[in-house]
Amino acid sequence: MDVNALRRTARILAAPAVLLVLAAPLPARPGEKDLPPVQQVVVEDFDGDGFPDVAVGLPDLKAGKVKEAGEVRVYSGKTGVLLWNLAGTEEGQACGEALALAGDVDEDGAPDLAVGNPWAEAGPHILFLSGKTGRVHHRFGSNFPLSFSEHLCGFHLVDWTVGGRPSPQWIVLARAGLSGRWWGVDNRKESYSAFFEDSHGMQCDARAAGDLNGDGYRDAVLCAWSAEVGGKKGAGLLRLLSGETLSGVTQPKSDRWLGEIAGTRENENLGLLVEPAGDWNGDRRADLLLGTRGDGKKKGETWTLRVLSPLDRVEIALLRGPEGETVIGGAAVLGDADGDGTPEVLAGTPQRGRGIGAAALLSGKDGKVLWTVDGTGSERFGEEVHRAADADGDGIAEAWVLAPGTATNGKKGKGYLRLLSGKTGAVLSTVNPLALK
Repeated sequence: MDVNALRRTARILAAPAVLLVLAAPLPARPGEKDLPPVQQVVVEDFDGDGFPDVAVGLPDLKAGKVKEAGEVRVYSGKTGVLLWNLAGTEEGQACGEALALAGDVDEDGAPDLAVGNPWAEAGPHILFLSGKTGRVHHRFGSNFPLSFSEHLCGFHLVDWTVGGRPSPQWIVLARAGLSGRWWGVDNRKESYSAFFEDSHGMQCDARAAGDLNGDGYRDAVLCAWSAEVGGKKGAGLLRLLSGETLSGVTQPKSDRWLGEIAGTRENENLGLLVEPAGDWNGDRRADLLLGTRGDGKKKGETWTLRVLSPLDRVEIALLRGPEGETVIGGAAVLGDADGDGTPEVLAGTPQRGRGIGAAALLSGKDGKVLWTVDGTGSERFGEEVHRAADADGDGIAEAWVLAPGTATNGKKGKGYLRLLSGKTGAVLSTVNPLALK
């Protein structure tokens, strides 16, 4: 059996169909076809210098002569230099295909990373690494109850809090891709518990969401973006999962689900873009930022960003793209940049200008564009947006923005990341993990 071929097929099945259609790959330039894209991005201050660093997962990267061994690289947000890296050792291992923060497990003062090795010969497993040095201090998965056909497709962190106090014991949600079975993995006890089987299989994702119900635990959202709801194909479905349930990796009961949110039209794909919105309306419960594409068949349709109070289904804010623009990439709530008492939202639009892409800061009050940063060439700038800590000291969060396409600024390659000032849009730092020499 061709393991690499099976892995590629599985990843195609897991990819959002709407993005495969609307964001088709642009032609590569000579010499770039062998460069793998950045497929995972995690933002945190790993070296303790007060500046948000960036970790990238490169699962298709060669390790010497070993094809598709994969690699994880961590770069300084301040200087752009490589802090450390971890490469796979087996062909087709795809190290870095799944990547998540994992708390300070080894208590060395730096946040750690959980790294997925979904196609290792010895079986799928998770490595817990020191974010400061890259040293592997825990390995979980030697007895993971997955067969070869139920590989570890991805995992996501749920950072929960007990009594309002952070705990170093965090839970990783691990998904067996072909079966759709979800597992809760305790990063300290190295125990696990199967708690949910998704009928949509690989077309499901998870997001940390903040404390949705005000009980002191941070909750999670499972996002079945391909779900058929009420006969509407591809409407999408969100399931809100209690963080209290996950706090001990005990077998959750059905009543631990906090609720569901369903899409309302065909191919809405609710769940493709779900991000924490903080406590937008001041009710001491976390809200959600939901993004949906516009219906390309209807004139004047645009992408939308909604801030929603998820438990009572109240729409707090609604932001729309310009007429005729239907594709939304990433988005994040950054803070009150204009001082009007309402947070702003950074929206990435990777298809703007025929794939040049852009990132625009929108007023949370009226949707007015406060500033815009455009891409160059065929970058698809704005495909992902990751909120980062305040790096320039102006009191507003920054954002790492991904441009997975091709730039024309003298550095050829795929996978640029730019750190933008949340207040002004100024480029504070740039990282290009795959620049050609």
